Amino acid sequence: MPYLDDVCVKGPKTTYDEEEIEPGIRRYVAEHLSNMDQSDFCYASMIVVGYRINRNGRHLDMKKVKKILTWPKPINQKDV
Repeated sequence: MPYLDDVCVKGPKTTYDEEEIEPGIRRYVAEHLSNMDQSDFCYASMIVVGYRINRNGRHLDMKKVKKILTWPKPINQKDV
């Protein structure tokens, strides 16, 4: 579940060296925008607002799709 303070960043390259991202991370910490104990970095894939995001782009989260496909059919107006 994303929170208002979640930040996803994707640049033009598919890989970055630690030296390239460290200044940005330091800035977040210096401005008290991030708690390093609760922070994760450099994921190859992640779920954000119902989408799986990876180097190949943004795709529907199949867990969400399965939930929708297995919803029971409404049988009366109240169910709708």
